[in-house]
Amino acid sequence: MHVANPAVCGGPLGRSKNGGRHMDSTYVSAIEIAASILAVFLFPVAFPHYFLGALEHFKHRWQRILFVLFVYVFVCSIVLLLFKLLKVVLPSLEVLVPWCLLPILITLPIPYIRSVREENKTLRQQAQHYQSEHKQALIISDMHSKRVAAFIPRSKQAQDSFWIGFTSDVQYELARSYYSCDVVYLENDYATNEQIMQLKRYNWNSVAGAIVSLSDVNVLPELMDVIRRDGSDGPPIVLHDLAPAVAKKHFDSINAVPHLVCVDNEEGGRIAAEIMLSRLKDRGVRKPYRVLCIAGSAKHPHSALRLEGFIKYFDEIEKSTDYRIDSIDGEWTRKAAAAAFQKYVDERDIRRLSQLHGVFAFNDEMALGVDKILRERNAVGASSIEIVGFDYIDALSHEWRNHEDCLVIGTVNAEMRKQARAAVDLILDLVSKNGSRESVRIIRPSGKMKPGLTL
Repeated sequence: MHVANPAVCGGPLGRSKNGGRHMDSTYVSAIEIAASILAVFLFPVAFPHYFLGALEHFKHRWQRILFVLFVYVFVCSIVLLLFKLLKVVLPSLEVLVPWCLLPILITLPIPYIRSVREENKTLRQQAQHYQSEHKQALIISDMHSKRVAAFIPRSKQAQDSFWIGFTSDVQYELARSYYSCDVVYLENDYATNEQIMQLKRYNWNSVAGAIVSLSDVNVLPELMDVIRRDGSDGPPIVLHDLAPAVAKKHFDSINAVPHLVCVDNEEGGRIAAEIMLSRLKDRGVRKPYRVLCIAGSAKHPHSALRLEGFIKYFDEIEKSTDYRIDSIDGEWTRKAAAAAFQKYVDERDIRRLSQLHGVFAFNDEMALGVDKILRERNAVGASSIEIVGFDYIDALSHEWRNHEDCLVIGTVNAEMRKQARAAVDLILDLVSKNGSRESVRIIRPSGKMKPGLTL
């Protein structure tokens, strides 16, 4: 028996060929119409907003060309869909009226799109501006947190080798820890009032900490006000080159712990005495020994400590009748020490100059001033007077290299580099750790002899 194929002939189990084609065409047309409607309403809104913005993200020309081609194909597809839509629904009068409203619907979002784009552009500019300001603030903040002030008691033009060397050593040590140094020269050649004004007017909040080197203890009472006001709430302050006993007395008055770096001045006086006595005995000088001490200032704590150490060593080694020690002020400078020594010599008989066996100058600048006077004077017995200095500055090393007849036969090495390193280590401990186990650091000096001589 022959059985008809339902797929061909139709029937309950199948559908006719024409009917299937009609249904497939209806489904395709419905999909095209839906896609066209979405394209009509969404494309005018999305295209102006995203196309130009997306185009800006492509850096290379070939990327932009590909993107434009892709958009072109997309637009062509939408046009074809619209053509299909018009072909299907345009004959219907019920749909004709809504199509007349399409231009209005398309153009309505355009002002909104423009306003949104302008607003986004403004917000981006504001964000960039705020980011730039924030970045600049972070840079300034980092600069302040990585910046230490160093107050140096000398005018910018002064030729003081100790402070020149100390300043460069502090800058070097700070640079090793990636900190910058704001050097502030305390003006007017050690004048107290000018130092006080500079300390009071300085913007302490602009630095993470400060190293203050003092030349005049008369500044201390005013400095205590600065430390009380700014040191407690502001950056930490390390005092350099101040006797611990003097610092303790002033800091006790404000209930604070001194942060201090200083060379052991009394020990330095003992070392100078050891050099002097050793040379006197090696030369076979007859007793009683006669020695002149040239202090920077009799009122300065360093002078008192150096003189005390010098005399103590003589007391331990010699009888009080076997030596005589005189003292004059040299004001810490080469010129003033030379004038003071000249006056000391002129007040005595020239024949008695030969009775002077040695000079202990409390810094190398004054020692070189005395050396200049003695060599220029060329008096009887003057060449037999030997000088001991203090600090071991570059100027003395230069004299030793270039003048064999230099009468400065030795000095106390105040370990300038160690002082600078200790001051920087202490201030960085206070800045980074908010404290230090050693708030007072005393540097032990050593003896340094002229090349060719031994202690």
